[in-house]
Amino acid sequence: MKNLLLIVIITFVYIGSSNGQTPIDVGIFTKNGRTYKIDQPNSDSPYIVRLNTLPTLISNPEKVGNYTYDQFVETEIQIPGYQSAWVDILLPLLSPSRLQALEKKGEWISTSYFLKNDGSVIFSTIILPKNTSFSMIEIDSISRAIDANYKPEIRSLNSGHLTLNYLEIYGGRYYFK
Repeated sequence: MKNLLLIVIITFVYIGSSNGQTPIDVGIFTKNGRTYKIDQPNSDSPYIVRLNTLPTLISNPEKVGNYTYDQFVETEIQIPGYQSAWVDILLPLLSPSRLQALEKKGEWISTSYFLKNDGSVIFSTIILPKNTSFSMIEIDSISRAIDANYKPEIRSLNSGHLTLNYLEIYGGRYYFK
């Protein structure tokens, strides 16, 4: 009887400790009222996690001053520190033991953002390796924190970025190490 009780207790402890770390799967998932779509990774790309229903974006002007939109974004938009600033939001969301586990596994995380011209996030996309151990609970908390708290300062020649309706920015890849 004691052995059976011990097995039951160990099983509950194991299930409880692994519950938050269930790896993600492809499909559509709802966490805390927010629905995400996870695309199937293939040989060339990792997991891509985004909102299932994306906000409608108003088209940007074809020209900004004397530049085409693409030229303007490539050469004139400045977003100081955008490739690492979101990491300051990410790291406090993960416990020291979780950070250590991600480091041991050699994990990374990447994100891209659609920003309003004032720097506020319209939505973000999270990119994870194919063998990720991130759970949907973690992804949801990261996505919400970035969308609510990340607001880079955008600068451009003659403040031309203020004529844009949105900017798509690659936020860089963070390696846990």
